Amino acid sequence: MVGRPVTKSDVGRRIRKWRGAQCCRVTGNGFIRIQSIAVEPRSKPSTTEPRGTSQMNWLQLTAQLAAGILFGSMIFFAAVMAPLVFIKLPGDTAGRFIREVFPRYYLWGMIVGAVGLLAALGVSLMDVVLLGLVVAGFVYARQFLMPRINQRRDAALAGDEMARPRFERLHRQSVIINAVQMFVLLWVFIRLA
Repeated sequence: MVGRPVTKSDVGRRIRKWRGAQCCRVTGNGFIRIQSIAVEPRSKPSTTEPRGTSQMNWLQLTAQLAAGILFGSMIFFAAVMAPLVFIKLPGDTAGRFIREVFPRYYLWGMIVGAVGLLAALGVSLMDVVLLGLVVAGFVYARQFLMPRINQRRDAALAGDEMARPRFERLHRQSVIINAVQMFVLLWVFIRLA
């Protein structure tokens, strides 16, 4: 750049462009001073993030939302819906109503749990395993446990003395599975936070 005076904007461009470049600086009295400046070059924000980080954040958020929604649904059903049905409806009607609700409850759990599980595939193997156990619990309860509970309940109402303890044992098993699922969902929700 012979023959052209160096300005402050020329110096600023060089500072921003090169790391450790020899640059000129125009001082307040008009003299030019050469100095060595070590400045990190500006980088785009997208180049500083690891590849796929944004996608992982969306997957993590989706898995966390699925775990939170399912946990909230289960708490609502156990703490509000089921007790309210048995308080407000006659016993026979309440039993029939709950028999109609449970298959839908388990199906809801399977769908939301599966969404969370699929989202967790891109986040953490531990969360995939935990959500897989939750979904498996819903499948087991809906397909195997619920029909047996209904059979034992019908037999107990028909007068079979042996059916009552079996019904209570199966019902207790479903309550334990439900409680474990809620604990696991809360754990997954906190882990993904």
